[in-house]
Amino acid sequence: GRPTVDCWTAECGYCANLDCAVQYDLSAGEVVCSSQLKYRVYNSIVLYNRVGAVLGTFRWSLRGFSLDGCITCGAETKIPFTKRGSDKWSFSLVGGVVSVKTGGVTIFEHGLAGECAAHYADVGFFAFMSMPCSKASFEVADDMGLGAAFDLPCAEGL
Repeated sequence: GRPTVDCWTAECGYCANLDCAVQYDLSAGEVVCSSQLKYRVYNSIVLYNRVGAVLGTFRWSLRGFSLDGCITCGAETKIPFTKRGSDKWSFSLVGGVVSVKTGGVTIFEHGLAGECAAHYADVGFFAFMSMPCSKASFEVADDMGLGAAFDLPCAEGL
């Protein structure tokens, strides 16, 4: 996979700079990333609309999942993971359904309704937050447009 860029840095304007984001229609596909999952530290994906305004953040850890303003829940089942290792995860919003998979198994699925479905229907960009390039990577799909920061060498803090 390709190293992530952590948008929560001064260089990335604390997730305000789309040079640190990936242009991608999340209503039609998924984000596949590899990272270590912990109890107290969340993996986070910032979601933007098609003009680059922040819609909210999807977070997941061994404790559970959250989507700003719409979902907050603890993990209902034991989440399979590799101790002190990296696992491959996929996140999608296809059809207004938030889905997280690992190892080919759906471990979380939640259909958005009403205002939540409308709010997250227009995701056109995403960025990784608190997932530095030294510790996380993602698979680049053909229809993803990478921001300029993805061309920089992996440096601590990015």
